[in-house]
Amino acid sequence: MAVTLTLVGTALYAPDDPVAAQYACFLRWSTQSPPGTLELEDVWSQTETPASVGYFAFVDGALPGGFEEAFRKLLPAAAPTATGFAWVSVAGGAPVLRALAAAELAEGGPRLGAAVSFALPPGMLALSLAAGSRIVGATAADGSLDGFTAAFPALEGAPPPHAPGIAIPMAGDGVGALRFQGLMSAGGGAAGAVKQLWNVQVDPLRPFDASRTYQAYTSRAYLLSGSAGAYHLTLLA
Repeated sequence: MAVTLTLVGTALYAPDDPVAAQYACFLRWSTQSPPGTLELEDVWSQTETPASVGYFAFVDGALPGGFEEAFRKLLPAAAPTATGFAWVSVAGGAPVLRALAAAELAEGGPRLGAAVSFALPPGMLALSLAAGSRIVGATAADGSLDGFTAAFPALEGAPPPHAPGIAIPMAGDGVGALRFQGLMSAGGGAAGAVKQLWNVQVDPLRPFDASRTYQAYTSRAYLLSGSAGAYHLTLLA
């Protein structure tokens, strides 16, 4: 299902879906002749700077008056070459930038120009996006763009990563949260360590909201073992 953004300000857009509109909006960088509506395909391209390049803002409440102007002042002054992402707290009224994932157009598609760290409460594991991470569009079953993925950057001398990376949904109830799979230790012995596979969603702006930040066990587990200087994962029955 296509994600449609509707103009609600000078160059500020909100998703048509009422659930998504609670968590996200889009600031078109250019204020010249903004169209009444945009699709995600209008603000994203893997090969060139889109005509409606800008920044998505993920928020933790209703947008306060003057948000569009205040948000623009929080962003880099230079025009972006690829659409980026920002996590902005509005719970206190005046917008506060919590994290900025500014993307730049590069060979092979948009990528993060700098690492992004998300400040989480004490006791929660740190979460970051690495500099150089490729940002790719994610598609729904009908082929329409419905989100983005920050792919893990390849390590020098290592084969390309197989995992998809960290997803940033733009549809459904996870809009603006970070989704990924992770292995958690579950004991072990002489044969190796047992690792359980979990689905994880983290909303950096709502770390204590169980509907937005959670871990769910997939019922799959692996044995992590090492030999000849290499490590291997074997699926356990």
